[in-house]
Amino acid sequence: PILRFGSVPQSVEVHILDRPGQPFLGTGEAAQGPTCAALANALRNATGKRLVDLPLSRNRVREATRLG
Repeated sequence: PILRFGSVPQSVEVHILDRPGQPFLGTGEAAQGPTCAALANALRNATGKRLVDLPLSRNRVREATRLG
């Protein structure tokens, strides 16, 4: 389930693992999807236009908000 902002924990504990010889694992990828969705929803709320194509570049936002 997706947490509402009021349900997000106050802090997150991070453990760095020493994994010699193992493939690299990312640390920031988990935030990419929700961040893009939040930005797209904010743009929808502000402009009434739904942007569904990524990346949300300056030109795409301008074009989407300019079209009727």
